[in-house]
Amino acid sequence: MTIKIGIELEILNITGNEVLEAMDNAGANCSSEIYGYHAGHSPGPNSGQWKMMRDGSITGRTCTHTEKGNIEIVSPIMHGAAGKAEINRLLTGLKRAGATVDRSCGTHISVGLNGKARWEAMSVSKKVEVANRIVRFYRHFLPVFDGISPNCRSAYGNSYVGHLGEVYSDGRTSVGRMSAINLAQYITYGRIEFRQPGYTISKDNIGRWLKLINHMVSMGLNESHCSRSMTLSEMPVTVEGFATYLGLSESVKESVRSRVLTLYNNHRVGRVERLALLTDEVECIVGGCGFTPNHVGQNICPRCQELECE
Repeated sequence: MTIKIGIELEILNITGNEVLEAMDNAGANCSSEIYGYHAGHSPGPNSGQWKMMRDGSITGRTCTHTEKGNIEIVSPIMHGAAGKAEINRLLTGLKRAGATVDRSCGTHISVGLNGKARWEAMSVSKKVEVANRIVRFYRHFLPVFDGISPNCRSAYGNSYVGHLGEVYSDGRTSVGRMSAINLAQYITYGRIEFRQPGYTISKDNIGRWLKLINHMVSMGLNESHCSRSMTLSEMPVTVEGFATYLGLSESVKESVRSRVLTLYNNHRVGRVERLALLTDEVECIVGGCGFTPNHVGQNICPRCQELECE
């Protein structure tokens, strides 16, 4: 399904001119000015122009055109495969220029449903139903989203991202925009912002999130989606249950599983929680000790539960 997409990247260790060169090499149109945060005169989402913005929440000072520093890069509205390809080319150029990220940086991905005939034809109550179906899915499988996110953007880091709120019948949201899913502009513009991807300029990480978001939107909109025959509350909170409910391909499911294992290796905090998402392994996945699970949720032997047989 082709949907509108937008992305915000917060990065370090780059100059404005290096951003412009990466944009040019990616075939992207970017305004040459470095704007203040949410400056009213900056290019809008329908302008077709990327823009560079100051953001005081990022480590260090804002870059200039010739001095390295931090910057937030905001895309215009893009569409489907062509938009994803442009993002990938830009990420390659930014990394080649030496751009980095740290935990102060965030990556936010938005989708827009306005303009889609099916969404435009819906009543407000039906639009609310679509949004809340996505929120309820996200809430049920929040441990999986935490498992593929850096600790500072998960429950392991006491992050705000778990504060998920549904949309009320009048279109208001029950939480502010600082949530894993920002629905503040959903009824007005059909915009859903996903704020949990965390600090990354990895094509693999961002590509994975784009695929998952596309599947979530499909799950919310399509009456014939495979999940319609399932009961969400009965789905195991595992990578397997997550993939089954969303209808993920084997390759995307394996990508999610691999990401969980990568972060298991990178972070000591949250290790047991991440391993609990992989209950479909036939033996203990910590120490290879031959332990066989006998019920859902018991995929780690007691000794490995204490992380003693690594």
